[in-house]
Amino acid sequence: MTRGLRCLLSVIACLLATAFLGACSHDLGDPYAWLTPGAQPSPFPGASVWVVGLPDVVLGSPDGGATWKVNHRSANVDPLTGDLWAVAFGDADHGWAVRRGLASPPESILVTADAGVSWSWQHPNVQGRLLSVAAVDARHAWVVGYDKDEGLALATGNGGTTWRQQRVPADLQLSDVAFGDTRHGWILGHDAVDLARSVVLATSDGGAHWRVVFSSRRAHLQGLAALGPLYCWAVGAVDKPQSGFVALTRDGGAHWQTQQDVTDEPLGAVSFPDARHGWAVGPAGTIAATDDGGDTWSKQSIDSRFDLKAVTFADAQHGWALIGHLALLATADGGATWGVVRPANTRDALTGLTSVAGRAAAQR
Repeated sequence: MTRGLRCLLSVIACLLATAFLGACSHDLGDPYAWLTPGAQPSPFPGASVWVVGLPDVVLGSPDGGATWKVNHRSANVDPLTGDLWAVAFGDADHGWAVRRGLASPPESILVTADAGVSWSWQHPNVQGRLLSVAAVDARHAWVVGYDKDEGLALATGNGGTTWRQQRVPADLQLSDVAFGDTRHGWILGHDAVDLARSVVLATSDGGAHWRVVFSSRRAHLQGLAALGPLYCWAVGAVDKPQSGFVALTRDGGAHWQTQQDVTDEPLGAVSFPDARHGWAVGPAGTIAATDDGGDTWSKQSIDSRFDLKAVTFADAQHGWALIGHLALLATADGGATWGVVRPANTRDALTGLTSVAGRAAAQR
């Protein structure tokens, strides 16, 4: 059994368990009652936060998490079909969410052009697992995943009216994508033949050509962040002893700086709202922060029971992290303090997270 398949089966089991507990809550009580919400976050006008999950659910906050609304949910959908896995916005109005769709290919992409008021389906007519999406404006977005042991990369330059499949190196399962502008982007992949090898791909022409710019058999990479044409950060873990790992480049991938022992736990996701401030998260309440672009990291203290799956920051002060599949952590002071948020009091299984700072937020 490949590592990718083991990971996939683990996620399926987790989601099914979450759905079962939610369905049976009238018998078992709320198994997540210990996630006591903190103080209501202060409104942050212009900063939108988006969370996706199953069954095809999209939750949105237009004011930095102070208020929430269920923007989309599919009725009577198979959990193994209607599982939105990741979400990205190119601007305050235009966003895409990818549906992993374990049980029912071809896969689908959910899109909005009115800040989440309405959503519609786009069908790229491919088969595989769609796991990540990136967007930089109203027209340009990219989606990655894999079909069996081959990488799958799609791109649109017209808002998703049409999607074109991009050529990527063979025998790679692609798991994450990040773009700094319309031409410069990065993909995280894992070798389907050499199971110990993680790679980072880069493009400087919008994805027409992809090349391997970083490769490691020691570090298992899990998350990406990008900024502009030159900056990329990849996070993950090394074994023996297990610890958090960071690789970063400031010159478009020509040279890389690597660090291990960043944390005692693996790192699974990373967010950089600017070139200096970044956060990486992982299990056992792991949050690592940097204010020098990743040269040094410090740990931020939260409850060690929090298994953090994703992180996003709209600016250097306002950020959110996904706790397991049920709730969020929120900060308005750069991570000095964090509080639990249960968006819209949902019991849905949440899997993906993003934020976007509109003009009003940027001018604050």
